[in-house]
Amino acid sequence: LPVLLRSQLTDSKSRFSKKATYLSVELIKLYINEAFERSVALAKKSDRNTMAQEDGDRNLLMILIDLTPVWWGTFAHEFLILPTFIENILAFASSHLALSPLNEVAIVGVTPEKTEFLWPSLNPIDKIECRNGQYEPFSIIGQTVRNKVNQMVMSCDSTSCTVSFANAINNALCFFIRRCREMRPTFAYTRVDSNTVVEDDIHNLLKDNFHARILVVRAAEDDSSQYLSLMNAVFTAQKMGVLIDACIIPPTRMSYSIEDHLRQSSTTLQESGHSSLFQQAAELTGGIYLRIPRPAGLLQYLLCVFLPHAGLRSQMILPDSNGGSSAGVDFRSACFCHRKMVDLAYVCSVCLSVFCEFSPVCSTCQTPFRIPTSIDDTQVGSKGWDLMRKLGWTDGKGLGAQGQGRLEPISTKVPKNRQGLGADAVAGFRALDIGELPNGPNAWSDDKTDLPPASANDDLCYRFSRWFPPRSNFEIPDLPERCLEALKSAILPLHSESARGPPVDSMESQSRYCSEPLLFEMLFYKNSLDKRSREAIMSARLRSNPYEDIRSGIFMNRAAMKMANMDVLFSGIFSANPPHGEILHFADICAGPGGFSEYLTWRRGCPLSSKLPHFQPIRGYGMTLRGDCDFKLRKFVAGPVENFRPYYGAADDGDITKWCNLASFAKTIVSATDGKGVHLVMADGGFDVSDGYNLQEVLSKHIYLCQCLCALTILRPGGRFITKLFDTFTDFTVDLLWLMSHVFKKIYIVKPITSRPANSERYLVCDGLISPNDCMAGCPSPPESSNKSKKQEPAETFARRQFKQKKIRKPMVMPSQSSSDNHEDEFHVDTTSAVGILIAHFLAAGEELHKLAGNDSLDLLRLAKDDVLHRKDFDIPENFPEYITKVNELLIKRQSLYLSKMIVFTDDATKSDDSQSEIAKACLEKWQVPNIKRGIHSWPLWPENISPALREIIPDPSNFTKGSLPKHLQRSKIIEALKMADLERLQFKAASFYAFVISGLHSVTMEQTSDPMILLSQGNDRIFTWEEGRFLRLESKIQLPAGCLLWAINVNIYSNKGRRYRALMVLDAAFIYGIDIQHLSLAERVAHIKVLCDTLDFPETEGTKVIYPPSGPLITMPEFINGLKELPCKDYPNGHVMFQATKSGMTCAPKGLLLVRPFSAPWTMGVSRSTGKVYYSNADHQTSTYEVPSDICLPFSKTKFYLVPWTPEHDGDLDVKQFLMWLRMLPQ
Repeated sequence: LPVLLRSQLTDSKSRFSKKATYLSVELIKLYINEAFERSVALAKKSDRNTMAQEDGDRNLLMILIDLTPVWWGTFAHEFLILPTFIENILAFASSHLALSPLNEVAIVGVTPEKTEFLWPSLNPIDKIECRNGQYEPFSIIGQTVRNKVNQMVMSCDSTSCTVSFANAINNALCFFIRRCREMRPTFAYTRVDSNTVVEDDIHNLLKDNFHARILVVRAAEDDSSQYLSLMNAVFTAQKMGVLIDACIIPPTRMSYSIEDHLRQSSTTLQESGHSSLFQQAAELTGGIYLRIPRPAGLLQYLLCVFLPHAGLRSQMILPDSNGGSSAGVDFRSACFCHRKMVDLAYVCSVCLSVFCEFSPVCSTCQTPFRIPTSIDDTQVGSKGWDLMRKLGWTDGKGLGAQGQGRLEPISTKVPKNRQGLGADAVAGFRALDIGELPNGPNAWSDDKTDLPPASANDDLCYRFSRWFPPRSNFEIPDLPERCLEALKSAILPLHSESARGPPVDSMESQSRYCSEPLLFEMLFYKNSLDKRSREAIMSARLRSNPYEDIRSGIFMNRAAMKMANMDVLFSGIFSANPPHGEILHFADICAGPGGFSEYLTWRRGCPLSSKLPHFQPIRGYGMTLRGDCDFKLRKFVAGPVENFRPYYGAADDGDITKWCNLASFAKTIVSATDGKGVHLVMADGGFDVSDGYNLQEVLSKHIYLCQCLCALTILRPGGRFITKLFDTFTDFTVDLLWLMSHVFKKIYIVKPITSRPANSERYLVCDGLISPNDCMAGCPSPPESSNKSKKQEPAETFARRQFKQKKIRKPMVMPSQSSSDNHEDEFHVDTTSAVGILIAHFLAAGEELHKLAGNDSLDLLRLAKDDVLHRKDFDIPENFPEYITKVNELLIKRQSLYLSKMIVFTDDATKSDDSQSEIAKACLEKWQVPNIKRGIHSWPLWPENISPALREIIPDPSNFTKGSLPKHLQRSKIIEALKMADLERLQFKAASFYAFVISGLHSVTMEQTSDPMILLSQGNDRIFTWEEGRFLRLESKIQLPAGCLLWAINVNIYSNKGRRYRALMVLDAAFIYGIDIQHLSLAERVAHIKVLCDTLDFPETEGTKVIYPPSGPLITMPEFINGLKELPCKDYPNGHVMFQATKSGMTCAPKGLLLVRPFSAPWTMGVSRSTGKVYYSNADHQTSTYEVPSDICLPFSKTKFYLVPWTPEHDGDLDVKQFLMWLRMLPQ
């Protein structure tokens, strides 16, 4: 058991090593029994050499891993990227070593350019800092392998997506022989004459108790040219008794690849999932072949299938060597002439070499063959031909009594993703053969001179407004009423016959809003691409797209860069400041892993055309499917992830097509925004359409509808909405867009240059929601049939589980301040305006689509009345059908151009667009995105962005424990108490002080104290506190943005129901979001703290709240404290004076007043009786001003605080009650 546990916890740095605990019960028993028997045997031996000689189970595991950069960067599963893959391999290797002290391991890395041993290494790391008791040799192996992997990948310039393992297997076998030689240094070769062969020497050298096996972990496709050398290596391994196991990682489309039919079609082909070469290798050597079905579970497969040695495998149920394929092992060979896998071939009768084409001379043994000159020549001496003639067959005719048989052999064909079985091409078309140039009206060619060069200004944007003609700025007073009237006449009842019909099963017929020749040309090019190989298409896409080098930049994926592109295209309207200095509220739906949100939160710290000295407030709310499509919060490094929260609705699955989830999400937005709604909704959803790419628009219409529906329910008046579309040809999509144009001032259809020009992706942008209300519309409650919600909200469940308490028998008194809970109860869903009616219509349409799901004969096809849609309105310069037809045709022309260009580049691998790097540089400059490498830490800690003052504190952003806090930023844990004697001094003037009403913990423990502490955030919950001259990790649920240096205390806060929670109260700050604010005035620092806390104040109660204390000039404190009310709670059943700590109505019990003099003498401050504003006066110069003089403010390092406790600890001490009495006695 200790051996097993040690193998499970080998690498404490890797979160994947702990997955070893999921081994099956039977396998655990085998491991424990074997380890126990070995331990008993070894315990009887005192000498290690004796143990090594008599132990009968020494195993060498040689792991050959695929490090092909192009594959890992393009086709890897999002849960198995290259760093994760390496950690899986290291955990597996450590588990093998931990099973026995005699086990050995070797790791070989393979790229298209070279093969290299990662371990053992000629230059291993000598010293390494081990954490959490990690075994030092394992740490050395891990760090050495990581460094060498990084060197191999960074030095590989190949763009090939194929890999050869022949050299790696040969190197592994040589390493095994060398180890055998080292273990038997006294062995002498027996070669004494010419009859002795090397094979005999090797077999004599091998030890019976030293076993070796090879594990090949392959990701990229096999290089067929390695067939001969690989088979020779396999036969050598077979002779040496070395098993070859093969673990095949199938290619998986990226989470954002739904935008590109080429990437999807090229990564889900069945032929790319198996390796015939390694099927044969495993079959010949007795190894295991496994194509893992779920790449994210690689470590479990390695431990459960490949960790047991050969002796244990007879007791296990192992996967079939054919990987589960019913066709068995693929024993096809590669031809010797072109190195291609062949089904039918010519075989040399002398040396058995295989050729795909007839050759007069064998290229291997130089044997000449007779060249057939006629059919008769091939029949000379053939018993088969003679037998057929005797049965009546004649030359030139088919088989059968009537000669009706076919004359040509049956050709093999692999069906493509867009085609059904037996389909040859799109109806009415043929496909371009390889090498045949496109010649359509919009085809690309080298000699086409009328094409302008690609540039950073090639975005396509088409505006439509039902209410405002172009370049008009006038307002329409009765616009909401006109919207309502027009919408009522446009909506089509869903029960009408014209709303339903047979499902759309082919896009060839969808030419109502597009020219039929243009549509057919585009489909023709798509179909022609299907005849090309996956590797050729991927290579051509990288070379033919002039905007390809833009990539993801500093963000997690290309979706973020698309948002940067469109934000600049619309002059920054998505990231601009909302009016009145509010927090920018946004929602990100169907948008995992979260690229849109990462960009928007980053942009608020780096606003367009501005260099503000502070971070602009922003808060985001997300909803997307759980699982593979979920938000990847750990990948939020450019923007602060703490400003974003994902929600999953009442059904807790994030499915936006469920009514209950929409209603629950709308309630969340009501709570978070006081019912006002969000300023911006972004949507980037799509379905898996691998079984019908041309029908992507039809298959995605439900999510089109629900994304628009969600936006209508949570947007505030004047809000904006952006969502992804894939085509706009069908009546359903056109109706949807037309109805949306009724409730927005303007809509746009956009094709940004970051969206690959050869795909069908485009974006709908809706600007200016029209509503007669001053709040969001909300979502009606779902009917019982649709309400799949849980009986209790997750946050409430969490609260009940985490904070168990006795019931308070005394009736609860709710706080007088308004809270979001009260606001939510008082919120009325809009059902009468145009937005409310459209929401009801879309909800009904969504329910109808649910009912018709799976119905092959009936579907919902229309949302709007066709006669009203096509009716000519003379008040509108352009009616909607004309607009959408124009947009479709312009976009199709461009798409056909780049599809045909991709076909040419696919057939000619030497072509490439040489403008990519220049365009990428110009785009990043235009969009004001830094052209730097993406960092691994949060944005404020990147070397290119970190504040110089913060760099002095944390020289190494990856290791805060090595940081050092300067003395001028350190503060004592004990705050000096104010005494009565201090009040009698002449220099104490009440008008010179600022006051904070602070709280604390009801009960102090060793883990949680009420002492002030300096906190430094690395991002998320990675918080460090300054203790005894060093930074230590603080174990808590606090989430703070990276680069925050705060002075804070732990406090208790209480919900409206009296439950107690913990919170962090921030008193002062030197850095926020990595921005140096230590030299600002106290009032300015407090303002930044308030913005930070308000931004992090999400409505849910799970986690630790970050709050700020009530503050103001000292002379205003008596009035504030007198206005506080007594409320009961868990710790004060009979009531206690409370102040509101959060917008949701949570309260704090005051523990004292914190006094501070924010500026130097002789300046004082007061409150104007006429304006109510704080002013600053100089008694010496008899001057006053509302603006804070810049030269009088004390920085963070010189600010000194004094404490007046709420309740005195000792008799005679000054408390708040006495202090307030003293204040009232002062002359006004």
